[in-house]
Amino acid sequence: MKNNKKDRPGVSWRRKMLYVIALFVLVGVGYVAVANVTVCLTTKPYRLQPDDVTQGADCILVLGCLVHGEHPSGFLADRLERAYQLYSAGVAPKLLLSGDNGQVEYNELQAMYTYMIQRGVPEGDIFLDYAGFNTYNSARRARDIFLVRSCVVVTQGFHLPRAVYDLRAMGIDAVGVEAMPRVNPRSLNLKNTLRETAGRSKDFIYAGLIQPQPVFGGAVHDIGGDGRSTHDGVN
Repeated sequence: MKNNKKDRPGVSWRRKMLYVIALFVLVGVGYVAVANVTVCLTTKPYRLQPDDVTQGADCILVLGCLVHGEHPSGFLADRLERAYQLYSAGVAPKLLLSGDNGQVEYNELQAMYTYMIQRGVPEGDIFLDYAGFNTYNSARRARDIFLVRSCVVVTQGFHLPRAVYDLRAMGIDAVGVEAMPRVNPRSLNLKNTLRETAGRSKDFIYAGLIQPQPVFGGAVHDIGGDGRSTHDGVN
């Protein structure tokens, strides 16, 4: 009996710790749920079918994705092709290609630029953002560096709610269109679902409230001007 009495304080302490851990888990799960539901529901009216997009936006924004050397991955090619279709239909007069060129040996912009040039898009209509390291940075720089006031953003369906949310949080009148569907079934895998769940949870506060400065600033390149001023890093 004496040993049992001595054990009670330890048992009580462990229970309290379990209660605290359980509380943190519940709060965390609740936050993730609220953030994801809010991002998805608030952007639903702004996620459109290609035929429903009207003309008049400043630009079509293509968010970067994996490249293999100078060749776009399947996901990125699907984004670029949809953006090209919208551009050809006269939805917007400019293309803003935003991706990662944080390392000399990795340049998403080269592949994106080449894709559009090969399809006959005039150089002056293509703006390149080399510091679009993530969705938030692309949105913030679209506003601050390229002076975008309205845009059509193109990305995969699983990514579209966050992309539209971040842009609209920046005060940009943004609508989203899903990329071409050739590889979209693969976008439903667990990895992309978990990654986007975490991304929405971060940007719910990051873009919606904190709005930190982008990783890199830089000179202003008005989206209404000539995109060739942004082509220093491509061939």
